[in-house]
Amino acid sequence: MDEKRALDFHFAVANTDIVIPPTAKLETFGNTVIRYFLACESMDRVGVCILRHGTTSMMQPQFIAPFSY
Repeated sequence: MDEKRALDFHFAVANTDIVIPPTAKLETFGNTVIRYFLACESMDRVGVCILRHGTTSMMQPQFIAPFSY
């Protein structure tokens, strides 16, 4: 990661607040789907907030053994 991208990442993390944390815990040996809403300031217009929503999925870890080839 170049220096500018690293600074952008650290700036985003430092200016992020979790308003309502997830109610469910992450699954250790299963799949987890988390719905999220993200409110952020517009980079194009001053004083405008954008609301985004979506899901992120985490899958159960998979191991590949040498004998399966």
